[in-house]
Amino acid sequence: MFLSDVKINKETKCIAETEYENPIGTTHTTNESAIKYLHEKLKKDNEQIDKIFLFATNKVKGLITTDENIAEKAQIVGKTHLAYFKERISALINVEKDVVVVDFEEDIENSVQNIFDMAQKIQEYATNSQHEIKMHADMTGGLRNSSMMMLGVMKLAEYSGLESGVVLYSNFSRKKVEEATAVYNLFNLVSGAEEFARFGSVAAIEKYYENRENIDINLKSLLAAMKKFSEQIKLCRSGEFIESIENLRQNIKEFEENITVNNHKEFTQLLAPIKDNYKQLLQENLDKLDIISWCVERGYLQQAMTLYVEIVPSVFFERKIIAVNTACDKYKAFIKEYKDKSVGREEEFCLFNMIFDEYDKKADRDIKEKKEEIKSLISTSLENIKENKYIDSDNSKTIFAENEEIKEKLDRLWHLSKNPKELLGKGTNVKDEFIVKTVNLLRVYEERNKVKNSFDEMKYGKEKIDKIINFLINHFSTEELLDVFSYKSYAMLMKLDYSLEDNFLEIKTENISLVKKSLKNYQRIKDDRNNINHANRKNLSSVEELGKFIKDSIKQIKNI
Repeated sequence: MFLSDVKINKETKCIAETEYENPIGTTHTTNESAIKYLHEKLKKDNEQIDKIFLFATNKVKGLITTDENIAEKAQIVGKTHLAYFKERISALINVEKDVVVVDFEEDIENSVQNIFDMAQKIQEYATNSQHEIKMHADMTGGLRNSSMMMLGVMKLAEYSGLESGVVLYSNFSRKKVEEATAVYNLFNLVSGAEEFARFGSVAAIEKYYENRENIDINLKSLLAAMKKFSEQIKLCRSGEFIESIENLRQNIKEFEENITVNNHKEFTQLLAPIKDNYKQLLQENLDKLDIISWCVERGYLQQAMTLYVEIVPSVFFERKIIAVNTACDKYKAFIKEYKDKSVGREEEFCLFNMIFDEYDKKADRDIKEKKEEIKSLISTSLENIKENKYIDSDNSKTIFAENEEIKEKLDRLWHLSKNPKELLGKGTNVKDEFIVKTVNLLRVYEERNKVKNSFDEMKYGKEKIDKIINFLINHFSTEELLDVFSYKSYAMLMKLDYSLEDNFLEIKTENISLVKKSLKNYQRIKDDRNNINHANRKNLSSVEELGKFIKDSIKQIKNI
């Protein structure tokens, strides 16, 4: 609470008295009425006020009056506003032990710190208490901005896990204490609507409505649909997720069509921002790929990856990007197995994975051979750089067509061999990530093997670039070298070729290169998803890179 000052009746020159409705009775201070009201309310449930936390300004810590005649007549000689308030409530609480005072500075800058001080004291008490604590508030007294200050304290306390109780306001003109809890809870409803609009969380909205009676059937259905959608964001099962979106769209429509004065019309004002944030998803002809984009835009990258892996296969078939030969024996065997097992996943997803799983062994063998081939080509290119006869750019581009990063790294080494001055001085003086990574590996190797004439001791750039190249040629296994050069083996592309050769699959678009690029993207996203799920840090992208990559991949599929 925010403690108000004690008022003197101008006519009687005594403390001003106010007669409130029973059971409050006569009060001498503004806040006294709320304390008495709360005491009686809690008593009905065998509860009590355990602690009072109040803000006190310099004024209420000072004397009620400096006029000795008035002070003597009112019997308040030497009494402060704070001391008099304590005296008035002393029958209800141990005022020496259970009234906690927090000083309040009357300028905005310091008052923010006062809010934190109050919230901290409340939190400390709640943490050390052996009982369940509920926080009630009196919004009556204090300065003009006291309501803002109190809201700040209450929100901070709630954030720390405290449950809020009743919010009180002493209505002087009506001579009664009123409960303003519904008004305060409206803030929670607005926060909850924003939380759902931005992140799909329905917890705060549920809490607002959990104890309310006579909820309209249309609102009940809408809240249930919102909860179902919120659950599907966490569970991330593509089929049920899509159903929950359609269910949400339908219930919003029905709620808006049946608005009446009595069916919680306050919620209609909150729907506009929700609909705006969900407009991608609430279209009648929903594009499945937009669900993934929506998750990316809200930072739900793991959900976006899971949905991408589950949804994109059906998109490939639905958009007729690829098609399966339904007359072939492999397809017939798949259909039989799919129906027998009733796996609970979309047919297209299972078919897509079965097609590519069919060629696992063959792809593993070919990938191993391909890796050795790529390693040999890298080693040859490194030797050519060293001997100043690096292979022609067009040739190199053809050889590393599926792995452009390798070509870029080799070109960077070729550039440094032609411009060795960039490597002068201690270290590299080069910010290129590949060069920095390679030099760091070299330093570790030199330190471990106590190599003389180390990289950092070399004076000339030509010596340094030769040392880097020799290190890459002589001290890396196939897997290590390919990792340094960011080589990625795209098994899906090999499997696609096998399935086309076997007349199991066919590409229905002329833009085969875009289809292959989309499959490469699919494999990368699937690999990243699996690495995260299995706590494997290998080849993981940053949050920003991954989000952009997923959105670019979606755009690419839409353009096929």
